[in-house]
Amino acid sequence: VDPALVARGQELAERLRCASCHLPTLAGQEQMPRLARQRIDYMVDAMKAFRDDKRSGADTAMTAVIVGVSDADLTALAHYAAPLPAKLLRRPVDNVATQASALVAAIDAVLSGP
Repeated sequence: VDPALVARGQELAERLRCASCHLPTLAGQEQMPRLARQRIDYMVDAMKAFRDDKRSGADTAMTAVIVGVSDADLTALAHYAAPLPAKLLRRPVDNVATQASALVAAIDAVLSGP
């Protein structure tokens, strides 16, 4: 991991507002994938595919965010995301509990009928 690319990637991540979908830790959420701790080569290839509209089923919001971003900047973004500490990837337990409670309530409502 290149420290200069990490710094450039952090600037880009803030400017492109990556955290608005992928969370400040880049741990992802729901349908938004985890970016932290991914391999650099995988991240670069994936972002190029989004940018170049070659990824099947790609999220158009992601494509819109990185359209026009250079290969060098995509590499910098990958260098920023790759080394983020694993401890930052933990999601809050209360969020999981809230989601589980909502799922149980939805199932109960379906099983109860009108």
